Parts: sequence; C-alpha cells; structure tokens
Amino acid sequence: MVKGSAAYEAHNAKHATLARTIVEESYGHIGTEYVQYIMANLETVRKKLRAVSESLAKHMVDGDATKERFYYHLITTVLVGGYYAKKLGYHNFNMTQLRDWCIQHVSNLRATAKECQKTPEDMFATMMADMAGKIIVTKNFVKSDGRITAEFPMGTLRNPICGRYATGDEKERAQLYVTIHAVRQWCSENGIQYTALRRDFLRHGLIRTGYPGVNKDTGAVRIAISKGVQGVPHLANPFCLELDATRAAEAINLPTIVYSAKEAASA
Repeated sequence: MVKGSAAYEAHNAKHATLARTIVEESYGHIGTEYVQYIMANLETVRKKLRAVSESLAKHMVDGDATKERFYYHLITTVLVGGYYAKKLGYHNFNMTQLRDWCIQHVSNLRATAKECQKTPEDMFATMMADMAGKIIVTKNFVKSDGRITAEFPMGTLRNPICGRYATGDEKERAQLYVTIHAVRQWCSENGIQYTALRRDFLRHGLIRTGYPGVNKDTGAVRIAISKGVQGVPHLANPFCLELDATRAAEAINLPTIVYSAKEAASA
C-alpha cells in the first residue's frame, strides 16, 4: 500500500477501530483463570522474574541499571506475564522479538534523553552566568612572594558573595574559587544533584585538583576568598572549589589580562 492512498487510510482506520475496541470493550475475559494460575505457581513465577531480570541486564548494552530500573522492571514483568499468557494459550506472540523491541525502544529513549540533556560544560556556563556579579573580581589573589596585595574589587558586587576570581598577571596565574555552599544552593534551585554535578565537573576537568590542601576526591579546599580585598566584609575560610578560570572567563565574559609573549611564557 502507498502511504496516503485511499487503501492505506482505510486500512489504518480499520485497525485503529480494532485497537480501540480491544482496549475499551474486550478486556477481563481471561483475568480470573490467569490470576488463579499465577497464584497457584507463585514461587515458580518469582524464579522466572528473577531469571528474566538477570538475563535482561546482559542485553541492555550501555545501560545504567540504577537509572533505568523502572524500564528493567516494566520489561521484565511484561515478558514474564506474556510468557505465562502464551503458555496458557491466550496469544501466540513471539516473546523474543518483543524483548528485542523493548530493548531497542529503551535505546531510542536513551538517545533522545542524551540530545536533550545539558553537558557539564553547559551547566558550568549556566552556573557561572547565574553567579555573575556575586563573585569578587581582582587582579591578584596572593603575590608570588606570599604577601597579600590589597585591592578594591572590580565592578559592583551583589549579595550573597559566591566566590573570588583573580585575573592574574605575569607572576600569578588566574584563579577562580566558588564556595561549595553557593554551588549546592545553585544545584538546589535548579533541581540538580550536587554530587552528580561535582562528579561530572571533576571528570571534565572543570574543577582543579592535585595541589596542596585540596581533597583529591571532592576538590574541596578552604580559601579566605575576601583576603586582600578592601571594602568587602571578612568571609572567613569557607570550603571552596577551584574552577577552571579560563573556561569561566569565556562562559561569562570575565575580564582577562593580556600579556606579552615574554610575560605569557613566564606566567
């Protein structure tokens, strides 16, 4: 049949009516007998459910059994229920083909979800944009000789202060610290799990680790984010994350310092 032809439309209309009739008018006729069989063989059915669930996990390639557990449970119950219905002679569907269709459908759903899901870089850019104006921006944080250089912050600050960004110079690299409290608060406001966000940021190199004082597993480090800044209240030493200053500057158009080739080589 040619799609859009009169025969095609008549065929679709006939089967649409049949499907609606089955759903709305033809149900419950074998329910009692089916339930009696299941209850009389309950332990066998439970073993079948466990066996199918375990075998299903082997077929769900690239899946996450924790995140997709509802799909796993649904497919398992459909397959086992269909198996016993076929055994009782209620239908003659190919259960292997049904299983393969279910697995392919979950794979398609995964692909759709992945297209709609924000990448860690997207979430990083959004978070930094939301925190713009709440981060203290100065040229320096601590001079290379260890002495604090007092500065006034660049731009206007809004409360609550979320962190500190030092653009750096020829002697000091750019540094961006955001308090863990601020990141947790942003996650809460945006319906994101903090531990998942931190894991993704660590995996994509958005959190700097590997230097003294930093917890290598969580990226947490205590930082006096207001030190050396005039006109800003003392903010103690909160736990912070050092984020990738370069990518943050690109994400929210933070000021950067341009060095000469000689200065850049020595920075």
